[in-house]
Amino acid sequence: MRQIGLLLLLPVVFVLSCGSAPQTPPPAETAGPQAQGAPAPEPPPEPAAASPEEKAFDRGSISRERFEATKVDVQAFIGDLNRIIRAKNYTAWRGHLSDSYFQQISSEAFLDERTEELYKRDQMVASTMGRDPKKVQKKI
Repeated sequence: MRQIGLLLLLPVVFVLSCGSAPQTPPPAETAGPQAQGAPAPEPPPEPAAASPEEKAFDRGSISRERFEATKVDVQAFIGDLNRIIRAKNYTAWRGHLSDSYFQQISSEAFLDERTEELYKRDQMVASTMGRDPKKVQKKI
């Protein structure tokens, strides 16, 4: 029974984990002290030996061609996963997961958290539809 719940939960996990990165707005020009001739504040010092993981990602370093090619690859990968999930091919789907990730999403704590989230969602839906949310039964 828990495996069926896991299979039903996984498309939700995939959809939620495939979101795009948050968009950072460009810095706005201000009419503060800098515009009035005051000296600009000094930027914070750079770390002495920052590793590649610690450096901020520069979107400008990716060419449009590279972006489009990667986008096509990601869309194809998502399409493949969607076909696998629709076909209920558990073995193929499992092949796309690392062992550590599979252990994480199969853990009792993770599944209990998802069950509680779904229960709260069902209560909100019941309330929105004019039903008593206290009468919603938790699905196990």
